[in-house]
Amino acid sequence: MLKPKRSIKQLKETASRQFTDREEPRRSYINAFQSLSHEQYKVLVYYGVGGIGKSRLQKELQHMTSTLDDTAIKVTIDFREEKHRDPSEALIWFRQQLTQEHNIKFTTFDLAYAIYWSRMKSQITMKSERKSIPFLEEGSFVAELVTQLENLPVVQWIPKTIKLIDGLANYRDVMQWWNRIGKEILADLKDMHPKDIEDMLLVYWAADVISWLKKTNKKAVFFFDTYEALWEKDRSVGSFDERDEWIKELILQFDEVSVLNVICGREKLVWEKSNPEWNSVVEQHLMGELSPTDCKSFLNSCLISDEFIQGAIIQGSEGLPYYLDLMVDTYQLISRKQVPEVADFSKRPEEVLHRFLKYLDRPEKETLKILSVPRFWTEDLFVELVTEFKTFYPVTAFPELCEFSFIQELDQDGSWSMHKLMKQGLYHQVEEQTPSLFQQVHTFLHTYYSKRLDQQEELPTAFVEALHHGERVLTTDKLVDWLSQYSVVMTNNGHWSSLIKEYERLAEEYSDWQVQTLVQQGLCELYLLNGQYELAEARANRAIQLYEIQGEGQIQIAYLQKKLGDLYRNTNDYEKAVYAFVSAIQELEKVQEEPQVLQEIAWISTRLGKIYKLQSKYELAQQSYQKALDKCSRLIEWGEPSAELYATLGQVHEKLGELQNDEGSLGEDLHHFYQSIQSYEQALSSKELKDTITIRAHQGLAYKRLAEAISKKEEKLANFHQAISIYNEVIEKAPEYVDGYEMRGHASVDLLDLYADLGQFSPAFESFQLAVESFETALELSEVQGSSRNRLSSAYRSLGRLYRKQKNYSLAIEAFQTSLIKSDELFQHSPEYIYAHNSRGKIYREMGDCYLDMKEEEQAVRSYKESVVCFKKQLEHSPGSKTAMVNIERLEKLIVRFLA
Repeated sequence: MLKPKRSIKQLKETASRQFTDREEPRRSYINAFQSLSHEQYKVLVYYGVGGIGKSRLQKELQHMTSTLDDTAIKVTIDFREEKHRDPSEALIWFRQQLTQEHNIKFTTFDLAYAIYWSRMKSQITMKSERKSIPFLEEGSFVAELVTQLENLPVVQWIPKTIKLIDGLANYRDVMQWWNRIGKEILADLKDMHPKDIEDMLLVYWAADVISWLKKTNKKAVFFFDTYEALWEKDRSVGSFDERDEWIKELILQFDEVSVLNVICGREKLVWEKSNPEWNSVVEQHLMGELSPTDCKSFLNSCLISDEFIQGAIIQGSEGLPYYLDLMVDTYQLISRKQVPEVADFSKRPEEVLHRFLKYLDRPEKETLKILSVPRFWTEDLFVELVTEFKTFYPVTAFPELCEFSFIQELDQDGSWSMHKLMKQGLYHQVEEQTPSLFQQVHTFLHTYYSKRLDQQEELPTAFVEALHHGERVLTTDKLVDWLSQYSVVMTNNGHWSSLIKEYERLAEEYSDWQVQTLVQQGLCELYLLNGQYELAEARANRAIQLYEIQGEGQIQIAYLQKKLGDLYRNTNDYEKAVYAFVSAIQELEKVQEEPQVLQEIAWISTRLGKIYKLQSKYELAQQSYQKALDKCSRLIEWGEPSAELYATLGQVHEKLGELQNDEGSLGEDLHHFYQSIQSYEQALSSKELKDTITIRAHQGLAYKRLAEAISKKEEKLANFHQAISIYNEVIEKAPEYVDGYEMRGHASVDLLDLYADLGQFSPAFESFQLAVESFETALELSEVQGSSRNRLSSAYRSLGRLYRKQKNYSLAIEAFQTSLIKSDELFQHSPEYIYAHNSRGKIYREMGDCYLDMKEEEQAVRSYKESVVCFKKQLEHSPGSKTAMVNIERLEKLIVRFLA
């Protein structure tokens, strides 16, 4: 019989495969739904092995919900999609479904999320940022409100909001929200840290849903599919209970409305271990194989009615829906050419795939074999693969290929994947029967994704997939070379978390010395960048140990000692930092002079000089900087001006400029800063530069130093703004870069002081907010950042100065007291921080000046005495500190004058 390969009828047959029977799960769902009450929580769990039909059951239950109550709302989330595992992303996904299908207004959630997002991305305004928030509709109340609140002091938020509501067309609805919850929420939000807002987003989202359910008197069902994927990346004991904590919290929000929660996954929930009360809420059902009756009902729904054929299919599938689907596909393929017979169907599961492939035409068969090698594919990659490997499958027939039951689209993002069991069967067949083809496809995919990396497209997916395929075809040497080359792309684009995951995996899976040293060193660098210093130290020491065991790698050992020096400086262990830097230089001086060695010595000498500067050992600092400059000059004489050399020159000139313009220095010497900025520009313009993020951040520091040293107010402002703009750019690219936040915080405090001196109070308050946000984010990333704690205290001290200039003395004293509290926290977490006593002395000095303005001389003298004590303690740590000596002299004269 002649039949077309594809037809509308066939499509309908495929689409009509419904989940059938499963009476016990259906009955439990009906009972749970009909007995829903706002007085109790309800969670239904269906668990079982992969391929047993949990996802299909969920679709059937959704259909049943409409039959049971066509007014009930249904919302689904599938944790196969990685972003859905993040609570904020999941709430957005829920929100968009409910808004589109039921027109639910999420005023509370939208407002909280917009403020949270603007504070997390504080370099971008709320007005501009709303374009990046897909659910913030143009012209909506929240969209207009965030525009109105732009650059407005938080104390004016509520009055401004009321004024806006008065002018709205939907005044009544918004006013009801405002009186019911809005005013209280906004009052809370204006003072909340972004992390606190993030923790509350779930509550705000639930409040909007609860309000709507009460108003409409409707029921709701939340479906959670592929629940086991929440632990896909890490199933360690420490993180196990935390992964779904937010889902439990979500469920517990709905204590006043009728909500049913349905969870489908591979494992039974164990919530009762943490709290036995979950036993009365959670009802769990193990899903086994489909019974013969279930299978028969399913086959009838697929228009397979021959009892003997049904018997063969049921026996061959052993009740697994995946195999049933594949048998139905086989039936339809046979039907293209002939009437199916019992002999066409295998009675053993291991032969089901073989029988299915037997009835495919050659282009379909070869294409599916090729597609079993990638972990997923897009239509573009599909076209590339069938063209490269000449499967002769028409590239225009991609939609038809995706009609097979074992091919699924991944969350409608344009990517497709193959059912795990089908993929395993085909993949092993290709590997065993055609090993050369197996190698060729992996090589092609490795090259395909590497090209994406060259073009900086599809990051970080391209890196992960190129590495996956490269591991199967590259020699160890070539794999290490590839990792060295393309890890730079990931680092410079801020994809540190993805790179860390891959490095950690490689560290566990590979014993090869080359791979181990590369990933241990790489992990040291990445953990240092995001402030995880203990992990960085462990990786650095492990890499050094590997090099020493191998008896080679002097330059690499020196490089790692340099990283340890930076680590010890950041953790306030200055003597260890000096030892690490000196050891690194000594190690390099044993090696024959060559450009790389001289450049490393120059860079390390600059870092060493900074430690001496922190310790007020100014002559040693000058000597170290000069040594670095001499090494750079020799390289330039040799005609070897690499990108790294220019970056080193940029750092040397910035540090020399800082030293020469340090407090107590006379005159204005700016040439080092201009040379620093120019050198960084030359480094950054080179495509050879490996570390663009940190070098760009250091260029921002050069602009900040120039702003500090220059005398013209307009130029000071311009350079501070340029520095902060660079830090914003760096943070946007690398949101885990702890030093980026810290540097932006430093610049913001200095800009706050400048605005205070200029009497520009509104931008001064904005600078204070940015400083606080920057330091708090840095401390979230790494709580041992002594510099961040110190300057967070300084930010409140500068706020006190600002209030003092406004003659608002009560707020000024309050800010100084907060500054002292932050200083206490610094001593608690980082007691060895070099400037701790110095900064505390400045707080008491400023507080004393404020008390003088208030005519409270006794309080002023008491503060000045405390200040002197602090500066003297500073001298114990840094005997040559000019700041401490100058302040002690001035304050002791003041005290004598007032006590005379």
